[in-house]
Formats: sequence, C-alpha cells, structure tokens
Amino acid sequence: MGLLKLIRDFRAPTDEATAAELRRQLGQLEQNVSDMGDRLAKGAMQRLAKQEDSPARDNHIVLAPGQFQQFDTRAGDISTTLAKPTAADAGTFIVVIDLGGGASNLFLRAASGCTVDETDHVLMLAFASLLFCDGENYWRLI
Repeated sequence: MGLLKLIRDFRAPTDEATAAELRRQLGQLEQNVSDMGDRLAKGAMQRLAKQEDSPARDNHIVLAPGQFQQFDTRAGDISTTLAKPTAADAGTFIVVIDLGGGASNLFLRAASGCTVDETDHVLMLAFASLLFCDGENYWRLI
C-alpha cells in the first residue's frame, strides 16, 4: 500500500502520546517532501549562466556545461568550442542561440578528447540548440 493511501486513511488518535508521535512523523514527512522538491529543482531545473554579454567576432568563446550564449551570425560565420566535460558535468546542458537567424553559419566545435553528436563539430541549423552533456561528450537535443 502506497504512502499516500496510508495518509488518506488517517484517523485522529485518542491519546496524547500517540497524537504527539503522529505530529512528529507528519513533520518529518513534510521535511522529507520539501527536501526532495529542493533536490529535484536543483537537479532537473538547472539555471544556466550566460557566458559573455556580447562576444566579438574575433573573440573565440569556449562554452562549458551549465552555460548559455547568444551569437549574431548576420555579419558572418562564427565558431565556438564546447569545453571538454568532466564526470561532474554529466546531466548538464548548454544552450546556444543564433540571433542572426542563420544568416551565416554557427559552428559548434568539440574540445579535443570529446565529441558533439559523435563528430568533432556540428553546424547549428536552428535558431536555438540545446546540448546535453553526458560527462564525456555532447548530444544535440534540438
């Protein structure tokens, strides 16, 4: 029988000792649920840090897991490198946004020793790309 089913079948205790124990247990359940929610929020709803405000075309940027960056391809091709991930980066994301709407090419290059979609570089074909890091390599989700 699931925990929620047990909670739904609650009956108020008649003696004070049982009532005090029940209050303690419900307080612990409340704390456990709160802690689990915090862990889920931190693990599944990561906040990405912006790499740089406005990268110059000749300033090559290296993006690391947990970051996002906007690029403007209206004036020409841009290339950026994805940092070599570590095991601690597993489960994190990188978001890349092309403000130029694909006017020119935006290349995402993998650092030495890792890949992006099992190759050394990919051409970004959409306005935005979401990349997943498995701790060793990168995978484009969109």
